[in-house]
Amino acid sequence: MFQNIYAILALGIFCQLSTSTLAVQNITISFFAADLNGCDDLSKCDAFVELLCVTSLSDGRDCGKTKYIQDDNYPVWPEEFTFSNTTGEVLRRWQIKVLDDDVAFNDVIATVVLPFEEFVKATETQRNHKIDLGGRGSLYVTRVNSS
Repeated sequence: MFQNIYAILALGIFCQLSTSTLAVQNITISFFAADLNGCDDLSKCDAFVELLCVTSLSDGRDCGKTKYIQDDNYPVWPEEFTFSNTTGEVLRRWQIKVLDDDVAFNDVIATVVLPFEEFVKATETQRNHKIDLGGRGSLYVTRVNSS
């Protein structure tokens, strides 16, 4: 009987330690771009964003995609993406592709990598992360809110 009580107490202590060391925080992001160029000869970019999540457990899984915005080199995508951060997870980053929507196939404007940890540590004044797209414009990743 005492063995069962000790096992229950030990399990309770373990669960308490586990939940206290694994702080969970939600991070919500959105995207906008500036000065996109080199997409189409006769029109502006028809840009959209694809988002992959890369962790120590996964080389990348689809985490979301914006709708494309037609003929706009300064798109502001309305979609917001929310992610949970577990501090016990080792490596986590986003792989972000900015693409130009075309009839035959989509052209990659740029692919960038952004560490998730930068958003966990960001202060209110660090809400926007500007990423150069290799001379093809800039992508801004905005931290919308946190909980």
